[in-house]
Amino acid sequence: MFVKLKELLTIKNGSDYKHLSRGKIPVIGTGGVMLYVDKFLYDKETILLPRKGSLNNIMYVDKPFWTVDTMFYAIPNQEKVNAKYLYYHLSLINFARLDVGSTIPSMTASLYYSLIIDLPTLEIQNKIASILSSLDSQISRNDTMVKRLQVLAHNIFFYYYSNYEKQLIKLKDIAKMYQPETITGNDFVKNGQYFVYGSGGIIGKYNKYNHKDSELMISCRGKCGNIALSLPYSWIIGNQMVIKPLKSQLKYYLYNYFQIINLNKIETGSVQKQITRANLENLDIRLVNDDVLFALGKKLSPIYKKINDIYELNEQLKAFKSKMLPLLINQQLG
Repeated sequence: MFVKLKELLTIKNGSDYKHLSRGKIPVIGTGGVMLYVDKFLYDKETILLPRKGSLNNIMYVDKPFWTVDTMFYAIPNQEKVNAKYLYYHLSLINFARLDVGSTIPSMTASLYYSLIIDLPTLEIQNKIASILSSLDSQISRNDTMVKRLQVLAHNIFFYYYSNYEKQLIKLKDIAKMYQPETITGNDFVKNGQYFVYGSGGIIGKYNKYNHKDSELMISCRGKCGNIALSLPYSWIIGNQMVIKPLKSQLKYYLYNYFQIINLNKIETGSVQKQITRANLENLDIRLVNDDVLFALGKKLSPIYKKINDIYELNEQLKAFKSKMLPLLINQQLG
């Protein structure tokens, strides 16, 4: 059955939050959560539709929230549509092609209302929403597990770091540093075999890798100082500085150590910030002795192995969901 969105939801405007105090309610813009305040704009199931900015950032919310004037919040008619189903359906639409803005990408409520979708029965909607929600829930549980393991690993590191003597040593004496060969977004392959890492983490896929092992890296152009560990068999682009420790136990030590120091102090550049290899090479590192480092490495290695395994599982789940989503919404599965 083909219906207009106007029959399925009521669109409301977001509002300014600057008069509110800090709290626990998320303020959501087109880029995600901006900050937390003490009051909510709406507290029931809704779909957030971008008004300006990133028009394809459709979001589903079922907890109290506040949203700004660059977002609409749409209240679904629960007698006609499953809100989660509608969110999944709308996420397949390229709203950027409907842009009516001259400089900033924009959408209007009337444009949203005029959209026509093929809506199955409520029973089918509920089944599709249940399948896709179960995948999202598993991905979310895995993300939570990763965060807990990261906290555990950092606490173990900090215990060793705080309770054993350290010597001051230059980073260049314990690691090699280099910027890998870069590729651009034009080179990415949508369903490529290997992940591509930039300053924002995984930024795409490619059919080649330039690093076989998990690598420690620091973003060194633009938004500098982001510290990350890549998955094995990845392509790391040239705005990252790969830190290759001379001893394997040093990788997780340095990964955690960089998180407790201020890397901004070695940034240079007035227009575009950067961290140079020379500045990194001369960075002072407070390092425990080899026996302590070895003992710490034995505790951290299995934790980070588990984190990598969960990351890889989540990427597989996301790929499976991406494949299933259009098939389910278009009812192409028997």
